[in-house]
Amino acid sequence: MHNVTSEEFFLLLEAGNCPAGLKVTGRRECIEGIAEALQSGQCPTDLTIDLYDEFIGKEKIEKIASALKSGYCPVGLTIDLVDNDLEAYDIQPLAEAIASGQCPRNLTLDFSNNYINVNGIDLFARALKSGRCPSGLTLKFNSKV
Repeated sequence: MHNVTSEEFFLLLEAGNCPAGLKVTGRRECIEGIAEALQSGQCPTDLTIDLYDEFIGKEKIEKIASALKSGYCPVGLTIDLVDNDLEAYDIQPLAEAIASGQCPRNLTLDFSNNYINVNGIDLFARALKSGRCPSGLTLKFNSKV
């Protein structure tokens, strides 16, 4: 058995052979690969992407948001963005993705332990008012503010 490179792993994820309920712990350097895999339409249902404490910032959030807007992300996708020092400005692309009507059912976004104030909550309130949010959407906010 040999170690799998991140490129090989993302190809495996895109191949559609991974089990439902898979949990992937990612690094900020891997976000482009994660986003590409999510857009492949082959990721397993109930996939969890754990980006805990990676300080990913808005540029990487935009990659994730683009994947969510693709319409190919798996049902039951969870993206753990806990403890990334995110602020309202950083998460705006995700609120826009939620309002796009392309996000998967049972999507969970966990923003716990970030710096998301009332302005960030308002971004998602407007997205919810759009009427295009996925069924079963879960948004978790437990802010440092």
